[in-house]
Amino acid sequence: MSQSGRVPAPGTRVRVKGKVNEFAVFGGRSIGLHLREEDRKIRS
Repeated sequence: MSQSGRVPAPGTRVRVKGKVNEFAVFGGRSIGLHLREEDRKIRS
């Protein structure tokens, strides 16, 4: 999940810092993970 909404161009090197969380849990089973972006560095 991006806080900025910008999407880097394909092939761009990106370093992202954030927290990994479960998307949802049903019946004790995780149905997916997501990374909530806290910081992003785009390198050329």
